[in-house]
Amino acid sequence: MLLNLNIIDLAVVKSLDLDLEKGMSVLTGETGAGKSILLTALGLALGDRADSGYVRPECKRAEVNLEFDLADAPGAQQWLKENELDDDQHCLIRRIVNQDGRSKAYVNKPPRNLTVLAGTE
Repeated sequence: MLLNLNIIDLAVVKSLDLDLEKGMSVLTGETGAGKSILLTALGLALGDRADSGYVRPECKRAEVNLEFDLADAPGAQQWLKENELDDDQHCLIRRIVNQDGRSKAYVNKPPRNLTVLAGTE
């Protein structure tokens, strides 16, 4: 379960910290309210291709952090264990996109290839 989404300097968002609870969450809002930026952030954190256009103007980098509780996801726990990334039923995913378009991905602290995030490794 996704517990937290944290965005820093992505597109027009300077800083956003969204905590989620168990149950169904619905994102609503008028056109231009930022729903698509949340989806872009989720995609980036989970391995979508990044480019420099995602970095907020006049900033050096954009950052997206996801925190998951994996208590009800034994498959994910097993995958993390097999890849030596397990952290006691929690998973922290961090993606940084630099102004030059290069990016780095982290799963429970150590830097990882994007292929790991996409599940193709």
